[in-house]
Amino acid sequence: MKREYSKVRIGVILILTACAFIVFGLRLTYIQVIRGSEWRKIARRQFIQSIEVPAVRGEILDTWGNRIVANEMRQSVFAYPMDKKDVKEIYRRLGRSLGLSQNKLKKKYKLKPCGFTWIKRSMTSVEMAKFEKHISMCGLFVRE
Repeated sequence: MKREYSKVRIGVILILTACAFIVFGLRLTYIQVIRGSEWRKIARRQFIQSIEVPAVRGEILDTWGNRIVANEMRQSVFAYPMDKKDVKEIYRRLGRSLGLSQNKLKKKYKLKPCGFTWIKRSMTSVEMAKFEKHISMCGLFVRE
């Protein structure tokens, strides 16, 4: 009698375990196959990029402590759009800040989603003032 009872118990446990694996398998299939494209879009939006920020270089002094060379901080603007919507927004904002048409900007910069492009390098503070109000979360970034 104990043997039959333990066989029934083992059978129930095996059936429950098999059902659990089937449920997990169906859920994984649903997430990866059916909703996979949605999750890829979410992952692209949450993409984080590491950008190396170099240390400020020091001044070069002669033997008596007189300055020979001094650093002048300059900033550069680059674009890294995540999708086509960002590309359009970058062209629109660049058109405003540079006073150029979007067609001229498209010929000059040729932006692509998930592609790095320098917009302007080593800008003075006056040049940077043009860009500052148009740089935001659309894919335009500043590097010193």
